[in-house]
Amino acid sequence: MKKLLVAIAVLTAITVSGCTLYFGDSSDGDVVVTTYCEPSPNGTVCYTCYTYPDGWQECFPDNYGCNSDNECATGCYCNESTGVCEEAGWCSSDAECGGGLVCDCSGSCADPASGARDCNSCQIQGCPVGFVCAADGSCVPDPNQPGCTSDAECAAGCYCLNGYCEESSVCTNDSECPTGSYCDEGRTTCEPCVQNGVDTCATPPPP
Repeated sequence: MKKLLVAIAVLTAITVSGCTLYFGDSSDGDVVVTTYCEPSPNGTVCYTCYTYPDGWQECFPDNYGCNSDNECATGCYCNESTGVCEEAGWCSSDAECGGGLVCDCSGSCADPASGARDCNSCQIQGCPVGFVCAADGSCVPDPNQPGCTSDAECAAGCYCLNGYCEESSVCTNDSECPTGSYCDEGRTTCEPCVQNGVDTCATPPPP
């Protein structure tokens, strides 16, 4: 039932945006839908984010309007005259796009007059752990992940990485941690050996 409700929510949201979302058979599992809001010069803007089973995530403003292709899902482009994302399909070359459209860096057919999609945006490159991809192509902190400034602010089994609690595993000694990590026995948490450029697991050379 959960999968059905998520699928209906995703289809409804994308249909409102003027784009149809196609579900391929290349991955299995649930699409996770989350929302977050942030201040903007014109007031608060809220986003809906779709995290796919393969880890890919896209976020779009809840009004589904657009000013550029970067604000549209892959497979869609921004019709600047209407300010709405329009479906055009996926491609690997210009020959696969019709009606004067070209294949852009995201593998989407797009109107060349609407401006090129930013190939360096997180919609193409992805985001580091603890961040999600906003509609403007920038990585923003994941509102569903607790922030931190030190390991002490994270639960056992988690450590602080780039301002966010990263899940690891619980341990009682180093042998229970994967290669490249050690057991912080005080916190019963496996942590990476290399932190801030320092390898805390390195054995000092003999005297």
